Amino acid sequence: MIRPSLAPNNKITIVEDRSDNTIGAFSSTVREDRINGQLRHSHYGFDINMLEKFRNGGMAMTIFEKMIRGFLEKDGSLCYGSSLKTAANVVNRKMDQIGVRHYCDQHQHAWAVDFPVPLEAVPNNVQLKIWEEEDKALTKKRWDDYFKDWNFVPNNFNEILEYNKKYCYKTYMARLERDGHVSEASISVWNQDLIFTLSSQMPATMHRVQSHRQIFSCYTYGDDKDFLFNYLLRYVHNKQYQEGVEFLFIGLSELDPINRYVPLLRGIQSLTFSFIVGAKAKEDYESLWSVASKVPVYNDPRDYGVLMLIKEFVSSL
Repeated sequence: MIRPSLAPNNKITIVEDRSDNTIGAFSSTVREDRINGQLRHSHYGFDINMLEKFRNGGMAMTIFEKMIRGFLEKDGSLCYGSSLKTAANVVNRKMDQIGVRHYCDQHQHAWAVDFPVPLEAVPNNVQLKIWEEEDKALTKKRWDDYFKDWNFVPNNFNEILEYNKKYCYKTYMARLERDGHVSEASISVWNQDLIFTLSSQMPATMHRVQSHRQIFSCYTYGDDKDFLFNYLLRYVHNKQYQEGVEFLFIGLSELDPINRYVPLLRGIQSLTFSFIVGAKAKEDYESLWSVASKVPVYNDPRDYGVLMLIKEFVSSL
């Protein structure tokens, strides 16, 4: 399995019944995250799988509860994960019973890369430069600087840039100068094709493999940040179109300022997930929830599993 291997400290846990029959499994990684300005060891749980004959009768919830309780048995530990936010999702309805709580919403935005999009006209009084940043030490420094006050941030971004350099495809940078003021924007691209296969379920293209990539660690700042990020996003879209990519997507926490720029094109529903957190100590709950409405959560590209693309319904009046 590729996804657990994206973090150095990972494991796959097999769940058996009392007769030693395998009924399912789940994956987890132990991470060093920066949370509320402190270095914390966190457990990220994902990919709960069950044998088909055990899928009814609440067994999935039993496995989920076993996973969470195993994490929280460790002193001072935190655990977290994501779950699609729907009324039918039993995890969202029963999370309080197993020691986890909803922390914030996460949003998945996606769009089809069916055609190139026009770039906005650049004003005459600005200097604009766009490049692919090949120096990963510089990229790490920029991420450290920009995300330093966010929560659930990897303590060492080299786990993404170096340990996962196979998947960390490119980082695009944009810099704009106007009247002595500098604005900067960045978009990184994660090669999701190397982790999961996206195939169409539409009758006309049934089971055809479709190339898709994730964009992540996006930021923009400065007086011209809106113009600059929109320009860079279109530029990256066109580059991916030239490379034959068919879909781009991004996951963002609800407080991430990049939410207002995506999706670039309409046509695919944006999905909402629940970012859920469990803590053993009461003090952790209190300190985390005191900033939940103020401090954004970093969305790690390694956390993305199977991508769901649902066509957006547009009414015609």
